[in-house]
Amino acid sequence: MTWLVPYFVFLHVLGVVFAFGPTFSYSIWGGMLKDEPQHRDFFARGRDRVSQKLTWPATLSLFVTGVLIVVAGGYQVHTQPMRWLLLGIVLYVGMVLYIRFVLDPLNTRISAMGKAAREAAAARAAAAAAAGSAGAPGGGAAGSGGAPGGAPAGSGAAAGGAPAGAGGPPPELMKLIARTRRDGKILGIVTIVIIFLMVVKPAFPI
Repeated sequence: MTWLVPYFVFLHVLGVVFAFGPTFSYSIWGGMLKDEPQHRDFFARGRDRVSQKLTWPATLSLFVTGVLIVVAGGYQVHTQPMRWLLLGIVLYVGMVLYIRFVLDPLNTRISAMGKAAREAAAARAAAAAAAGSAGAPGGGAAGSGGAPGGAPAGSGAAAGGAPAGAGGPPPELMKLIARTRRDGKILGIVTIVIIFLMVVKPAFPI
């Protein structure tokens, strides 16, 4: 069955590209969100969709193709010359478990908090528009007149109130985002180490 090994390796490498390729861009997007925080919810939803449809299935496929390579090639993983493969498997399993039981729940919380913040902002905007409509001279429709004191209706300033949409993201949300960015960088380093082991196949003295 050794003739099948190159084909399984091809599928394995393809899985690595799909599983980890997109994730290396997340830190770049995260840096851009500092300047454009209004897009953080869209990014979180997009990242979750990419994870569900592409990176997570591809990550799981690596286990299948990896087992096929070991079986078809007759590799003795437990022997000293194959320490590089054993270490790579241990790192892979640890990374998958961390993603599944730690990082995925964090991303779910971030998405939920982002949705709540978006809905709260929409509610504040609706309240501000209603206040502007009620304050219009002669009871005119929203946007048809001006609020007392010359502020146009819907301009975001209710009488004696704060501008609509003020407040910014919850501090807890920003902490979670910072943590996932940090964890993502660590997982990226682990991914590079695994790729190094699979390609270079370094010898270990023990």
